[in-house]
Amino acid sequence: MRTSYRIASVLSFLCFCLFVVTSVTAQDAAPSEPAADTATTAGPATTVDAAAEADKLLVVPEGTPAELLEHIKSTMMQIRGLDLQTQEEQDAFLRKWTGFCVQVADKVLAQNPEPKEKKEACQLKLQGLVMSTIGPFADKNSGKKADLLAFAEELAKMDDPELSIQGKMLPLLLQIIDLGESKDFIKDATALRTKILDFIKANETPEMASLLLQFVMLCDQQGPEKETAAFLKETGELFRPILEKQNPQLGQFLDMTLERSARNAALIGQEMKLEGLDITEKKFEISSVRGKVVLVDFWATWCAPCLAEVPNMKKAYEKYKDKGFEIVGYSLDEDVDALKAYLAEEKTPWTVLSGTMTVAANLEDVAETYQIEGIPAMFLLDKEGKIISTKARGENLDKQLEEIFGK
Repeated sequence: MRTSYRIASVLSFLCFCLFVVTSVTAQDAAPSEPAADTATTAGPATTVDAAAEADKLLVVPEGTPAELLEHIKSTMMQIRGLDLQTQEEQDAFLRKWTGFCVQVADKVLAQNPEPKEKKEACQLKLQGLVMSTIGPFADKNSGKKADLLAFAEELAKMDDPELSIQGKMLPLLLQIIDLGESKDFIKDATALRTKILDFIKANETPEMASLLLQFVMLCDQQGPEKETAAFLKETGELFRPILEKQNPQLGQFLDMTLERSARNAALIGQEMKLEGLDITEKKFEISSVRGKVVLVDFWATWCAPCLAEVPNMKKAYEKYKDKGFEIVGYSLDEDVDALKAYLAEEKTPWTVLSGTMTVAANLEDVAETYQIEGIPAMFLLDKEGKIISTKARGENLDKQLEEIFGK
């Protein structure tokens, strides 16, 4: 059920909204273990009635603060089972969900709730505003960013230390996210790093580690490989004492990120070696598409972030395929039947190799060769087969293809 991946992915995003540090692949899936499909929590609505059923869930009821907050928890469980069929339907629902969160939170806060309920409502409102501003389906032109910053200012003045620090951190977090749009990444990242360190000197709390790690991860994911590797090495020396003071394991997390950044930087300009078997057991070699710009996508059917990339990949494929653009997928699914079923349902138009079948045929495991730690991992190759990007996903892919082929 396609919707379950999308909904589950966005629900997990709530942790990010609250600045909870979880793991190095907070938004990616580890390639070695399938993520559990939690969509079976509630039975799905029928296809015909799915949109109507979804809207019924988002009616704000009357009730006490405790009842309203419990209603949110109940509703969150129910939306996991929605069977919306298209990404447009899913995104439309999720935009409504963010507004629903804010409305319920405001209704709770208007009743002068107890401190615990007030805190929960503030966090709920923060979730809704963050998701509508910087979530995976956010409308950047909605004007919600101003609402988010205004609420952050309110939070910063609250007596609750956790809410206050979240409010103070939020403007910096938004600047970290906006860094991905920078035209001079390293210059702007350097300036923002200074701001973050100055902020920490004035507001040293455990939450600071989250801010530092979000900055490091954003740089690792968005910055140009070679320049970013050097920048992050320098940044690591500045951040390490702060992170390890809170938890020595955060220093290990930092090391993993720096190692990956350096490894990716070393790949730029290298010719990619790739061969494998597709689901028909036909052998494929990357040299067969030499002369084309090629996106190599390491993915799996059980990986929600991987599936979230597919619509954008299809748009890019249709737009540039006649100009010399090709896609080659490399699936890490152990269940080959599940892979075949997915490809048949999606009518995937590009070549997809099965890592499981490839290894079974005693061919090189390319995912292991390139030390793929999290998926999706998307490499862009030039016409000579050399790696020009290890971060070719989402808007990064769009920008890079526009630079190569033009709009």
